[in-house]
Amino acid sequence: MEAQTPTVQCYERNNQFIFSCEECGKRHYHGTGEGHRISHCDVEGAYPNGYYLKLSALEQLKSYSATSSGHPETQQRDRR
Repeated sequence: MEAQTPTVQCYERNNQFIFSCEECGKRHYHGTGEGHRISHCDVEGAYPNGYYLKLSALEQLKSYSATSSGHPETQQRDRR
């Protein structure tokens, strides 16, 4: 049986689509635009067919909430 290609909900920040990976727990960064991507995950066998990125209003809202409370993305931006 062939593995299905999942759709991953992401948010946009600094001209990148970002999502928190359910496999490794890290954030993965891709260029903007919905559609298929090759996996950046370090977990062997995770997303063998890649995944589809889908911009999500909910993920966008959650990202703003996280960055307003000492989130690493805010700290990195503030250091520039």
